[in-house]
Amino acid sequence: MMMNICWHKYPDEKPCDTSDESIIIVINEPFNKPYTLMCGYNEREHYFFEYRLHTDGEYDEADISDEYITHWIYVDEIPLPKE
Repeated sequence: MMMNICWHKYPDEKPCDTSDESIIIVINEPFNKPYTLMCGYNEREHYFFEYRLHTDGEYDEADISDEYITHWIYVDEIPLPKE
């Protein structure tokens, strides 16, 4: 049974601030197939980010260009499969 997922259209709708990677975005670059990426969103400065691990074991935020982002959804908005 297929379920419809209500994706949010970007940039018409922007997510709220998140401190973790709780958002899935759809990126549709020219000449490539669309793909998804888990990330967070900084509402104050209006950018998506992912955490990158450095060789010293520390993490930092890496900005994600929103040029080709078309849609997004919070992970907890995706319905879980029923057994």
